[in-house]
Amino acid sequence: VFASPTLMTIFVAGMIAQAALLAIQPVLSLFVENLWKGGGNLSTVAGGVFAITGVASLLAAPLWGRKCDQIGYKKTLSLTLLWSGVTCLPQAIVSHVYQLFILRFIHGLFIGGILPALNTLVTLNAPEARRGGVMGIARSGLLIGHILGPILGGYFSAFFGIPLIFILTGVLLIAVTFIAGLTIQEPKSG
Repeated sequence: VFASPTLMTIFVAGMIAQAALLAIQPVLSLFVENLWKGGGNLSTVAGGVFAITGVASLLAAPLWGRKCDQIGYKKTLSLTLLWSGVTCLPQAIVSHVYQLFILRFIHGLFIGGILPALNTLVTLNAPEARRGGVMGIARSGLLIGHILGPILGGYFSAFFGIPLIFILTGVLLIAVTFIAGLTIQEPKSG
């Protein structure tokens, strides 16, 4: 993995994307609490705001998988990373929980395409005899991001405020878009 620039970029891109996407996890309920003007049912509202991103990803993943087959995995990865980042930025300036709910849904539509493209690019770029091992290492990158994201998100939000996490997440995802676009190679089919 680390000898191949493409696989190394996929490893790092997956790690950074996962960290960025999960950075809001420890503080999203607090953010919803600050926005919720409806009074009661805070836990349900916070759970809904958190879950809607997953619902949107679930709905969009098959469509993005099909889009991968049509336009290519690298282009799909770039589109989904870029728009995941772009849709994250306005979440920092919402004034009501309903705005956040809608933006989290739109954000989730793009998140749904990241893993199908990323996983396929790992498979296509890995030597056939080492695909299982390479997939394991690539998954480790995602898990490192899964660990770092919430820790760093909680830390930075404690010192700089929760809205900054949305901005950092958006900027990181947009940066990863350009890194991936410049470095990842998609093998020519057939």
